[in-house]
Amino acid sequence: MLVVVAVLGLLFAIAVPQISRAGKAAREQKLRADLQTVRDAMERMAADTGFYPEYPTDLLSQSPPSNGYQAAPVPGGWIYAPLPGALWKGPYLKSYPKLPAEFGGDDDGSKSVIHRTTGNRFEYGWVYDSWNPSTSGHAFRLPLSTLGTDGTPYNSW
Repeated sequence: MLVVVAVLGLLFAIAVPQISRAGKAAREQKLRADLQTVRDAMERMAADTGFYPEYPTDLLSQSPPSNGYQAAPVPGGWIYAPLPGALWKGPYLKSYPKLPAEFGGDDDGSKSVIHRTTGNRFEYGWVYDSWNPSTSGHAFRLPLSTLGTDGTPYNSW
């Protein structure tokens, strides 16, 4: 009986971490899909208007924002200019996905501060650097440099 309990304990000790990693990998895959959804919306806006959003919440708007960043960046960042409203076909997103706390977000929206010229946190902790996306690989990203289950930092996705 003692041997059976020991074997079951050993199997449990092996199985639990594997199940935990699989769950985290699944949550990371959903985050990658959420990132791609928002990035696709940004690209649709740029294709329609020639501009990326000044603020990430511009993607949610029925009416065109007054300004944006020209889709053709120049050395040192994007050109800030009036957005041609006649080309607007938004909204480009219905809502932003929530970023769970384990990935640097918050569930109550308390990190919803937007500051245009720095790596901004907004809407549940996502980061949007509207000034110069080339400094981080992409303008819309996760805030943490923690390694994911695939070995790459979250903020490089």
